[in-house]
Amino acid sequence: VASIHAVDVDITKPRFWKKAETARWLAHQNLWGSLATISVHLKGAPFSQPKSFVDGPEANSTGVIYFWDSDMDTSMQDIAADQRVSFSLTAAAQNLCPVKVTDPESPVCARAVFSGKYVKLTDPEEMEFAKNALYERHPTMPGWPHDFYAVSSFIHCTMATCMITNHPLKYIPCTLPSPVD
Repeated sequence: VASIHAVDVDITKPRFWKKAETARWLAHQNLWGSLATISVHLKGAPFSQPKSFVDGPEANSTGVIYFWDSDMDTSMQDIAADQRVSFSLTAAAQNLCPVKVTDPESPVCARAVFSGKYVKLTDPEEMEFAKNALYERHPTMPGWPHDFYAVSSFIHCTMATCMITNHPLKYIPCTLPSPVD
């Protein structure tokens, strides 16, 4: 179960040269990001939409990105055909890059992209962990219709990229334990 690989939660933004730590920080501080798929509806063109997620409860950052979704969702239909996804996060979602001061695309606004396979959870203990974390950090989710919002999933991350300042793009191998090989 990925939850046993927790780290202490530190809300302090890491220094800009610590790209892996910044990507991990973004994954815990944000509650939504943009999930990109290869669309079956658009004949193989990219498709992206905002998605709520967590990487664990507030006090337990696992580094595993969990979702609560519906098989009826367009992205889930794309994933049924091709599990490859990218999930983008930005410090702008935390209001840390206000347009009057900087810009979400500015080099000083941290951004991370996690790429890998979108996988449905099968372990009942991890499914319960993910559901509880999602419910804690997204308090309206328990009221969503359970007959079609009942898919707990995660990204089996194979590569992350982190962009901060004008330094080169850093490719970060995802080394966190995952329930999938």
